[in-house]
Amino acid sequence: MLDLENFGYTDGDVDTNRSSNGNIQDIIETRYSRRTALFGGLAAAALPGFVLTGCGEASGGVADSLQVSAGDVASSAGRVITLNGTVTGAPTTALNWTQLSGPPVALTGADTATARFVAPGVTSSTPLQFQFSAGAAGGGKSAVSTVTVGLPQLGFTPVVKSLADIVKVPDGYSVAVLYRLGDPIKAGTAAYANDGSDTDFSARSGDHHDGLYYFGLAASGTAPDPTSNTRGILCINHENITSRYLHPNGQTSTGGIRPTAEVVKEIECHGVSVIEVSRASASGAWSYN
Repeated sequence: MLDLENFGYTDGDVDTNRSSNGNIQDIIETRYSRRTALFGGLAAAALPGFVLTGCGEASGGVADSLQVSAGDVASSAGRVITLNGTVTGAPTTALNWTQLSGPPVALTGADTATARFVAPGVTSSTPLQFQFSAGAAGGGKSAVSTVTVGLPQLGFTPVVKSLADIVKVPDGYSVAVLYRLGDPIKAGTAAYANDGSDTDFSARSGDHHDGLYYFGLAASGTAPDPTSNTRGILCINHENITSRYLHPNGQTSTGGIRPTAEVVKEIECHGVSVIEVSRASASGAWSYN
C-alpha cells in the first residue's frame, strides 16, 4: 500500500490535476492572500495589482492594473469648471462623467477624460459631486470629484466712477473695436467711407449695436463647441439708427415723402448681423471674417 502522507501527496495537487484549471491549493492560497491584502491595513497597499486610486475597485483580469483618479475643484458661480479625470494602467474601453449630487448642470465632453460645465448660481457654498468611470477588459473603476461652488465673484478690481468720455477697463484688460457701423461683411464690399456716401448696407454692419450672443465653434470646420473662447459665431442686433451718420445733409422729405434710397439705407441698418470671429493665439486680439 502506498504511504500517501510520507510520499508528499495532497488532495488536489498537481499530480492528480490533469485539466487546465488551477489547482485547489493555489486557489485557496490566492484567496487567502487577497483577504490579507484587504484587511491587512496600510502594509497591504504595496501589493502589486491592488493599488486603488480614488474610489476605484479591482474587477479582475486586465482591470486589476487600471487606476482612475479625479481631483477636487473649488470655484465660483458662473465660471466654466473643468473636470479632469486620469486613467493609467490597462487599456480603457469607455470613459464617462456622471453627476451624483448637487444642482443639476449640463456636462460637455461627458464621454471623455475632460468634461466642462458652467457653475450654477448658489446662495452659499455648495458641493457638487461627479463620478469619473473608466472601463477595461474584465471590468472597470471609478473615482469621485467634488466641486465646491461659491458665491459669484468679479475676479477683477472694478474701475472707479468717472465722467470722462472714454472707455476704461480694469487693470490687466484692454479694449478694441471689433465690428462697427458700416464694416463690410460680404466679399467685394468697399471699405466704409463714413462720410454719408456709403450705400449697400445689406452687405455691411448695421447701426446701434445692441443685444448679442456668441456661439462657440471648434478650432476648424463648422462643429459647435460651447466651451470655445477662440472661435465662434457672433450674432448682433441693430435696433436703431443715427441719421446724421447715414445722410451727409440729414434726412430729406418732399411733400412728406422720403426718398426711396434713404429709406432703404435706414431699413438695411436694422436687423441682425451674423459674423464669424476668432482670436489670435499670439496677441489675443479678436477679428471677424
